[in-house]
Amino acid sequence: MLDTCHLQLLDREVLLWHQSIDVEPERFAQLMEFRQSIEPDAIGAGAYEAMKLHLADASRRLLQALASWSGPGSG
Repeated sequence: MLDTCHLQLLDREVLLWHQSIDVEPERFAQLMEFRQSIEPDAIGAGAYEAMKLHLADASRRLLQALASWSGPGSG
């Protein structure tokens, strides 16, 4: 997982939202601090779900390959 200094904390939607409303700088700083605190966990959860999907696909492919293999000496 990336260190939080490498995360894209101010994406396009956040910047557009920030420009569209009048937020006090202190409140905006609090929101960004909150986002920084939860974003690494969200990224980790997303990576974990992607890994589960990848492993399920790899298992399915392995089972298909084993099912089509006739064993030594066949062919």
